Amino acid sequence: GIYAGKKGAGRIVFVDISEEALRQVEENCRLNGIQGYTTVKENGFDFIKKQVEKGEKYDLVVLDPPPFAKTKKEKEGALRGYKYLILNGLKLLKPEGYLAVFSCSYHISMEDLLSTTLSASADTRTPVAVREFMYQDKDHPVVVNMPNTLYLKGLLLEKVWT
Repeated sequence: GIYAGKKGAGRIVFVDISEEALRQVEENCRLNGIQGYTTVKENGFDFIKKQVEKGEKYDLVVLDPPPFAKTKKEKEGALRGYKYLILNGLKLLKPEGYLAVFSCSYHISMEDLLSTTLSASADTRTPVAVREFMYQDKDHPVVVNMPNTLYLKGLLLEKVWT
């Protein structure tokens, strides 16, 4: 959101269930001279559902939930959560809008994100193109003999042909 504000976004909505996280957003916006933003203290699932019901549309939706699958046993439930978020995120996009979805769970692979996106795309009849595959930056090194250090991943998707 800060980056979007620095690049001229006219409307930014930060959503988090944590008051402390939203206080940090306020401080970061102040430090960066960001205006035209709103903070909403709400569960992301509830917020996105309400936005879809209202018919809201966005140029960009960023989904960056906390780790859904801290263990392998939690993977199936995590994928259901991602499907819900991606499916509804697609519904919120304007034509040619972008959806960025991230996972910080080692047990959710890039292939999992892709297959979940494909399923959500089919269910919503929303064609999407992958514009970028994203992985953690160099401040989170991947240690080759410790596979669980490759845990941050994301997709930048574009809604196409609508």
